Amino acid sequence: MAENNCVGPVFSDDVTFSNIGDTKSAIACPKCGKLMTKYKMDSKVKNHLDVCHSCDEAWLDGGEWELLKNLNLSFSLPKVFTESWQRKINKESCAEKRRSILKSTIGETDSIKVDKFKVVLDASNFKENILVYLASD
Repeated sequence: MAENNCVGPVFSDDVTFSNIGDTKSAIACPKCGKLMTKYKMDSKVKNHLDVCHSCDEAWLDGGEWELLKNLNLSFSLPKVFTESWQRKINKESCAEKRRSILKSTIGETDSIKVDKFKVVLDASNFKENILVYLASD
């Protein structure tokens, strides 16, 4: 599973989680010794949850429980391990990487203009017509 190297988020209470430890490679389950699978928690953090599919044990690195609570995931932890959750996180990560590339290419001011236009475009019933027009030059 590819790692997401995004910087940790800053939450509304100004707590930064960028320095929470995370195992970088697969680890052995402390209960049965088999390799654990890594699952992304959120698109904005680099940490992963380690789960053993053999004995259904989870491993949290130091500080990850607090991180889960701040992400509002502590009471809905099983959804993190679903394919749909992992797809959603990958989609968000890809969108943020595209946004970052655009920003570094055209600058912050123009990328904000593009984001505003994208909102208008997405809401339009004539999105395809507008895209054809823009691509015609």
